[in-house]
Amino acid sequence: NMNMNAGSTLVIKGERSSLTTKNLILTGSTIEMSLVSNPVKVKRQFRVNNGRLVIDATEYVPIADTITNIPLIKFDSIDGMFASDNLILTGLSSEFSARFEVAANAMMLIIDG
Repeated sequence: NMNMNAGSTLVIKGERSSLTTKNLILTGSTIEMSLVSNPVKVKRQFRVNNGRLVIDATEYVPIADTITNIPLIKFDSIDGMFASDNLILTGLSSEFSARFEVAANAMMLIIDG
């Protein structure tokens, strides 16, 4: 289990870096990750209470004329959600657009080239 309390930050950066845990609870805390990292895997419950997700796309090379679905956090269940102003994407070329979505078992970043 991983409980992240207010003011704490989990940083996952570097190609193929990853984290796997049974439960992940964000309470006023932040996950910072690079887009070239593997997704965070939560085997049971992912709980968000005023959490932030910051994605660095600086090292990511998008594919032109393609829509790419990138899993950021995989989970069995989710309780709560990130407020839209707490989902932050940096470093993506202005030629591309992106949006965050929640699928059945994952938090996704959709990049449209």
